[in-house]
Amino acid sequence: MIIINDADFRFKDTCVTVGKFDTLHIGHKALMERMEEFRKKGLSAVVLRLEMPEKGKGSESNIRTEKERIELLEALGIDIYIRLPFTEQVAHMSAESFIKNILVDRLGVGAMVVGDDFRFGYERAGDTAMLKSEGEKYGFETVVLERIKYDGQTVSSSLIRELIREGKLDEAYKMLG
Repeated sequence: MIIINDADFRFKDTCVTVGKFDTLHIGHKALMERMEEFRKKGLSAVVLRLEMPEKGKGSESNIRTEKERIELLEALGIDIYIRLPFTEQVAHMSAESFIKNILVDRLGVGAMVVGDDFRFGYERAGDTAMLKSEGEKYGFETVVLERIKYDGQTVSSSLIRELIREGKLDEAYKMLG
Protein backbone atom coordinates (compact mmCIF):
# COMPACT_ATOMS: atom_id res chain seq x y z
CA MET A 1 0.00 0.00 0.00
CA ILE A 2 1.23 3.48 -0.88
CA ILE A 3 0.99 5.90 2.06
CA ILE A 4 0.97 9.67 1.47
CA ASN A 5 1.21 12.01 4.48
CA ASP A 6 0.75 15.39 2.81
CA ALA A 7 -1.09 17.24 0.04
CA ASP A 8 1.46 16.37 -2.66
CA PHE A 9 -0.03 13.55 -4.73
CA ARG A 10 -1.21 12.81 -8.24
CA PHE A 11 -2.82 9.57 -9.41
CA LYS A 12 -5.15 8.40 -12.15
CA ASP A 13 -7.80 5.70 -12.52
CA THR A 14 -8.88 5.58 -8.89
CA CYS A 15 -11.88 4.61 -6.81
CA VAL A 16 -12.00 6.96 -3.84
CA THR A 17 -13.69 7.18 -0.47
CA VAL A 18 -13.25 10.28 1.69
CA GLY A 19 -13.65 10.88 5.40
CA LYS A 20 -12.05 11.19 8.82
CA PHE A 21 -11.98 7.41 9.35
CA ASP A 22 -10.96 7.92 12.95
CA THR A 23 -12.47 4.66 14.21
CA LEU A 24 -12.67 2.58 11.02
CA HIS A 25 -15.94 0.95 12.06
CA ILE A 26 -18.16 -1.55 10.18
CA GLY A 27 -19.76 1.24 8.16
CA HIS A 28 -16.36 2.37 6.90
CA LYS A 29 -15.43 -1.22 6.13
CA ALA A 30 -18.60 -1.58 4.03
CA LEU A 31 -17.46 1.37 1.88
CA MET A 32 -14.06 -0.20 1.34
CA GLU A 33 -15.49 -3.62 0.59
CA ARG A 34 -17.69 -2.03 -2.10
CA MET A 35 -14.59 -0.48 -3.64
CA GLU A 36 -13.38 -4.00 -4.47
CA GLU A 37 -15.70 -4.21 -7.50
CA PHE A 38 -13.93 -1.16 -8.96
CA ARG A 39 -10.50 -2.64 -8.20
CA LYS A 40 -11.57 -5.62 -10.32
CA LYS A 41 -12.25 -3.13 -13.14
CA GLY A 42 -8.70 -1.79 -12.88
CA LEU A 43 -9.12 1.19 -10.57
CA SER A 44 -6.83 1.70 -7.58
CA ALA A 45 -8.67 1.83 -4.23
CA VAL A 46 -7.90 5.11 -2.44
CA VAL A 47 -8.78 6.15 1.10
CA LEU A 48 -8.51 9.92 1.41
CA ARG A 49 -8.43 10.61 5.13
CA LEU A 50 -8.99 14.18 6.22
CA GLU A 51 -6.37 14.53 8.92
CA MET A 52 -8.02 16.74 11.52
CA PRO A 53 -5.94 18.82 13.95
CA GLU A 54 -5.40 17.21 17.36
CA LYS A 55 -7.93 18.35 19.95
CA GLY A 56 -5.43 18.21 22.77
CA LYS A 57 -3.70 15.67 24.91
CA GLY A 58 -5.82 12.73 25.91
CA SER A 59 -8.23 13.16 23.00
CA GLU A 60 -10.65 10.25 22.62
CA SER A 61 -11.02 10.79 18.88
CA ASN A 62 -8.43 8.21 17.81
CA ILE A 63 -9.75 4.88 18.99
CA ARG A 64 -7.38 3.08 16.62
CA THR A 65 -3.70 3.85 16.39
CA GLU A 66 -2.31 4.85 13.03
CA LYS A 67 -0.45 1.52 12.86
CA GLU A 68 -3.73 -0.36 13.42
CA ARG A 69 -5.47 1.79 10.81
CA ILE A 70 -2.79 1.07 8.22
CA GLU A 71 -2.87 -2.68 8.92
CA LEU A 72 -6.66 -2.73 8.60
CA LEU A 73 -6.64 -0.71 5.37
CA GLU A 74 -4.07 -3.10 3.90
CA ALA A 75 -6.20 -6.09 4.94
CA LEU A 76 -9.20 -4.45 3.24
CA GLY A 77 -7.28 -4.23 -0.04
CA ILE A 78 -6.67 -0.49 -0.11
CA ASP A 79 -3.97 0.45 -2.63
CA ILE A 80 -3.36 4.08 -1.63
CA TYR A 81 -3.86 5.76 1.75
CA ILE A 82 -3.64 9.55 1.74
CA ARG A 83 -3.61 11.55 4.97
CA LEU A 84 -4.62 14.99 3.72
CA PRO A 85 -3.97 17.65 6.36
CA PHE A 86 -7.19 19.57 7.08
CA THR A 87 -5.62 23.00 6.68
CA GLU A 88 -7.41 26.37 6.46
CA GLN A 89 -7.09 26.09 2.66
CA VAL A 90 -8.82 22.69 2.63
CA ALA A 91 -11.41 23.84 5.18
CA HIS A 92 -12.39 26.79 2.99
CA MET A 93 -12.36 24.92 -0.33
CA SER A 94 -15.75 24.94 -2.04
CA ALA A 95 -17.38 21.61 -2.82
CA GLU A 96 -16.93 22.32 -6.54
CA SER A 97 -13.20 23.05 -6.06
CA PHE A 98 -12.76 19.90 -3.99
CA ILE A 99 -14.27 17.81 -6.79
CA LYS A 100 -12.32 19.49 -9.59
CA ASN A 101 -8.97 20.10 -7.88
CA ILE A 102 -8.67 17.08 -5.59
CA LEU A 103 -10.85 14.29 -6.96
CA VAL A 104 -10.59 14.93 -10.71
CA ASP A 105 -7.24 16.65 -11.25
CA ARG A 106 -5.13 15.05 -8.51
CA LEU A 107 -6.77 11.65 -8.01
CA GLY A 108 -8.05 10.95 -11.53
CA VAL A 109 -11.23 9.60 -9.96
CA GLY A 110 -13.18 6.98 -11.90
CA ALA A 111 -15.55 6.11 -9.04
CA MET A 112 -16.52 7.42 -5.62
CA VAL A 113 -17.95 5.28 -2.82
CA VAL A 114 -19.52 7.25 0.02
CA GLY A 115 -22.13 6.95 2.74
CA ASP A 116 -25.56 8.56 2.41
CA ASP A 117 -24.62 11.19 4.99
CA PHE A 118 -21.46 12.30 3.11
CA ARG A 119 -20.96 16.08 3.12
CA PHE A 120 -17.94 17.98 1.86
CA GLY A 121 -16.59 21.37 0.93
CA TYR A 122 -16.78 24.68 2.74
CA GLU A 123 -19.64 24.70 5.27
CA ARG A 124 -20.43 21.13 4.14
CA ALA A 125 -22.19 22.54 1.06
CA GLY A 126 -21.58 19.44 -1.08
CA ASP A 127 -23.71 16.31 -0.72
CA THR A 128 -24.27 13.01 -2.51
CA ALA A 129 -26.68 14.55 -5.04
CA MET A 130 -24.06 17.11 -6.02
CA LEU A 131 -21.38 14.42 -6.15
CA LYS A 132 -23.52 12.34 -8.54
CA SER A 133 -24.26 15.37 -10.72
CA GLU A 134 -20.61 16.42 -10.89
CA GLY A 135 -19.66 12.81 -11.51
CA GLU A 136 -21.78 12.83 -14.65
CA LYS A 137 -20.08 16.06 -15.73
CA TYR A 138 -16.54 14.78 -15.10
CA GLY A 139 -17.11 11.13 -16.00
CA PHE A 140 -16.92 9.30 -12.68
CA GLU A 141 -19.43 6.97 -11.08
CA THR A 142 -20.80 7.66 -7.61
CA VAL A 143 -22.00 4.85 -5.35
CA VAL A 144 -23.91 5.87 -2.22
CA LEU A 145 -24.33 3.29 0.55
CA GLU A 146 -26.91 3.50 3.31
CA ARG A 147 -25.52 3.84 6.80
CA ILE A 148 -25.08 0.58 8.66
CA LYS A 149 -27.32 -0.11 11.62
CA TYR A 150 -26.42 -2.35 14.51
CA ASP A 151 -28.98 -3.29 17.13
CA GLY A 152 -31.32 -0.54 15.90
CA GLN A 153 -28.67 2.21 16.07
CA THR A 154 -26.85 3.88 13.20
CA VAL A 155 -23.16 3.02 13.53
CA SER A 156 -20.98 6.11 13.85
CA SER A 157 -17.67 7.10 15.39
CA SER A 158 -19.53 9.37 17.83
CA LEU A 159 -21.74 6.51 19.00
CA ILE A 160 -18.74 4.22 19.45
CA ARG A 161 -16.92 6.85 21.55
CA GLU A 162 -20.10 7.32 23.62
CA LEU A 163 -20.40 3.56 24.21
CA ILE A 164 -16.78 3.42 25.34
CA ARG A 165 -17.33 6.34 27.75
CA GLU A 166 -20.35 4.48 29.16
CA GLY A 167 -18.31 1.29 29.59
CA LYS A 168 -20.34 -0.63 26.97
CA LEU A 169 -17.22 -2.11 25.43
CA ASP A 170 -18.87 -5.21 23.93
CA GLU A 171 -21.28 -3.06 21.92
CA ALA A 172 -18.49 -0.72 20.81
CA TYR A 173 -16.28 -3.64 19.84
CA LYS A 174 -19.04 -5.18 17.67
CA MET A 175 -19.49 -1.86 15.83
CA LEU A 176 -15.76 -1.66 15.25
CA GLY A 177 -15.89 -5.13 13.70
